[in-house]
Amino acid sequence: MNRKFIKHLILISISCLLLASLLVILFDPFYMYHKPLPFLKAVLEERDYEVMGTLRNFEYDSVILGTSVAENYNNHWFDEAFQVTSVKAMRASGRNSDLLFYLEEAYRHQEISHVFYSIDLFSIFQPTTHTFEEEDYYYLINNTPFDDFKYLWNKDILLKKIPLQLAYSFFLDYDEGESYNWYQEKTFSREAMMTHYFPLSSFAPMQEASEIDPVVMENILALKDMILEHPETEFQLFFPPSSILWWDNEYRSGTLEIKLEAIRLFVTELAPLNNVSIYYYQNEDSLMKNLDLYMDSVHFNQTVNKTLVEKIKEKQGLIKKELLDETLTDLLNSTREMVTNYATKEILQDYPTAVTP
Repeated sequence: MNRKFIKHLILISISCLLLASLLVILFDPFYMYHKPLPFLKAVLEERDYEVMGTLRNFEYDSVILGTSVAENYNNHWFDEAFQVTSVKAMRASGRNSDLLFYLEEAYRHQEISHVFYSIDLFSIFQPTTHTFEEEDYYYLINNTPFDDFKYLWNKDILLKKIPLQLAYSFFLDYDEGESYNWYQEKTFSREAMMTHYFPLSSFAPMQEASEIDPVVMENILALKDMILEHPETEFQLFFPPSSILWWDNEYRSGTLEIKLEAIRLFVTELAPLNNVSIYYYQNEDSLMKNLDLYMDSVHFNQTVNKTLVEKIKEKQGLIKKELLDETLTDLLNSTREMVTNYATKEILQDYPTAVTP
């Protein structure tokens, strides 16, 4: 090769890289640099890659916070019910610390009037350090330009994400409120649900509430600190209904009292705060025992999502601050009684060969 050819090859390569960068910056499908262009919809389907960009660059005043259990809410339901403009900050199987990391980022960029936090009991039993540094998409989160080349020169962004963004904006019926939703691809039915659960053939000794992992209180206090730092924000915290089969497994595994104690600690510590409302739906018999609403033991269909928003709007399920201890005891007893009755008697209607005490 002569020098002239090599020089042309280098110029062409640099031009291609520059063009690719400009296209990615212009359309920015992960919203690293700006909100959607005026003629484009906010297409949000890649949760882990897009949440941080939306928190930094979108215009909003409220955050819907949660794990995969909360992904199937339509943002517009909250917007209409509470007169807000919301974005989702979601992390599948996320720790409480992951979600607080997102929320802290939101506070850096917007004034937040409401936080709607769907409490996943799994998340508050996890360590109090966030997990993002372990992920291959951390370059989208770390707020440094030195590794942006992974985004700017990514063929999947150019050949898949940008064309999809254009298709959803101009040719397909796309509801921007359906951000990160996955329910369309799943089957919710009793038959499908029951294939995901196999009752344990023996009952483990029930652990005492006092045996609860101290990390639970650490997570509760981390959330409390965030709430106290932001008295201007109204925190709507709610416990969505896990199916009766999830609770049956807790009973058979000997961890029922541990989970109920986690709820008791959570409510006792946070409910008295002036800017906190806590809603309890882990005793909703009509939802938790209707297995047609679930695809597995914790993930329910969008009918339940919409029902919960309506209940929160009407303050149904709100744990009243007056006589808190007595009210909380009654709520936990109702869950305990429902789960015990199912595990010892009613389960035979669903699983005739299941072992009962």
